[in-house]
Amino acid sequence: MPSKLTLALAEANREIAGMVTRLSENRARNPGLRPGEMRALHRELARVGKQLSSPSLRRPQDAGLEAAIREYVGNLEALRGALGKIQEALTHRRERVKKEFAHMHSARAWMQTYRNISR
Repeated sequence: MPSKLTLALAEANREIAGMVTRLSENRARNPGLRPGEMRALHRELARVGKQLSSPSLRRPQDAGLEAAIREYVGNLEALRGALGKIQEALTHRRERVKKEFAHMHSARAWMQTYRNISR
């Protein structure tokens, strides 16, 4: 029978893998996470991290636990990659919005000048 930690890691692996899939699918349309998703991810990572920080896990003897830990590490690396791509997409979006704002501000100033001259 799997240990509590192995079961917790399996659950965390499912959640993280699902989140990576959702992030990858939604990146083009709507990059990012909702605040609730970020809080849930933070709680999950903190919970599992606390369990993994046990000194007795330095050399796990259970093959199932070792496999779950390897999968967890792989999922964390995939999550880091997905979040990096989202950060990049959001940075590009922010720059585009800044440019649009600058163009609108410039157009407003031009229009105001034109109105003042026309009077």
